[in-house]
Amino acid sequence: MELLYVKEHLTCYNYDGDGRPAVEVTKLAQGQAIVSDIVEPEILLVLEGSIGVSFEQIRDGAMSAGGMVLLPPCSSVTIVAEGAAEIIRFRLHTDVRLCDRYSLEKLYDEVGRDCKEFEGRLNTLTANEKVRAFVELFRWCIDDGLKCIYFFEIKIKELFFILRAYYPKEELAAFFASMLCADSGFLYFVLDNYSKVHSVKDFAQLAGYSLSGFDKQFRKVFGMSAYQWMTQKRLKSIYHDIHCSSKTLREICEEHDFSSLSQFNDYCKKHFGLPPGKIRRQLGCDSPLCDGNVPD
Repeated sequence: MELLYVKEHLTCYNYDGDGRPAVEVTKLAQGQAIVSDIVEPEILLVLEGSIGVSFEQIRDGAMSAGGMVLLPPCSSVTIVAEGAAEIIRFRLHTDVRLCDRYSLEKLYDEVGRDCKEFEGRLNTLTANEKVRAFVELFRWCIDDGLKCIYFFEIKIKELFFILRAYYPKEELAAFFASMLCADSGFLYFVLDNYSKVHSVKDFAQLAGYSLSGFDKQFRKVFGMSAYQWMTQKRLKSIYHDIHCSSKTLREICEEHDFSSLSQFNDYCKKHFGLPPGKIRRQLGCDSPLCDGNVPD
């Protein structure tokens, strides 16, 4: 079965076609290496073949097909294929929970482990039959070109439900230990609070940092300035409201703190290439149930 309406998928703003998609499948030739900086935490799963992986204190950790490892945020990773190999990476853009009622903090409270005992070890999980079945279907969809960011978001949540349901808590505690041991609190603070502030200065005050200290930490964690990151988020939010909400353009203008419709119109033409009214007419989507996104 082939993907229907391919052009609609490829031209949709929800199509995850940027350089850091939420889910990415990569084929590697023998000896081929990937070197990358990890911004948000990632789950790396070996689909075929075997690889060596190095990050933080781990050097040339061996992983074969079915092996999964968590790559901690704010780290650098090197992946080298020992033969022909294929991997899939799940980038975790939001706070990680095994389910809506079970956080990682709760996992550690129950298991009662000290995460330091896992430092310096390659804490892997092996894909069981449930994970293998999940990944097989997911791969087919990705190979067909189904790369909607919201589809990816749902599938990542599904993966976590499977982990929650079919793996012992002790194994999960070891697997996720690096996220609690690493300095990831700042990352999740930003993701949880960026919509509550209007400026970098406000954000720094909320975080309890000086302005320079906040921006230094922000660059360390996100690889760009706080201003750049917040500007991208604002663009995406504005485009979503134009594209998908039932709000009037005046309401969108006011909610995003533009002084006038004229200023709002100029802003959209500068960043999106079209005025807001034309964007809405061309896309033909004014349902509040339709999600949209603007490319970086």
